[in-house]
Amino acid sequence: MNPIRFTQTPQEAYDQIKAHFSQPGTQLGLAFSGKPMHRGKHGSKCVIGCLIPDEEYDTRLDDGRVVYSITQLVKMGVFDVVDPNTLEFLSDAQKIHDRLDTVEHFLAQLERVAKVYIRITSTETF
Repeated sequence: MNPIRFTQTPQEAYDQIKAHFSQPGTQLGLAFSGKPMHRGKHGSKCVIGCLIPDEEYDTRLDDGRVVYSITQLVKMGVFDVVDPNTLEFLSDAQKIHDRLDTVEHFLAQLERVAKVYIRITSTETF
């Protein structure tokens, strides 16, 4: 399996994550599977899962083993995150996702974290 490459800036990653979780009926990744997964039944996806293009998704990412953090998966060669600031943002976003129980709470916390990374790491507007 070749590494899945993420080229997004923190702003772009935030926009993509927010768009996914703002869709009507979207639930957090554990909602249907009961265990950590990048992609679950009925289109549920975690923070990282919603960034993986369909053509690059491999079911081996969710083969029943413990789902590793984005940082661990980068070290293992599964993902390649080009921008180190994006890696830090995704790591924090993943922690928030795994800790909260509703999409509304997740999106509110995600926005707070994104503002920090976007303000510090780029000149893009939020």
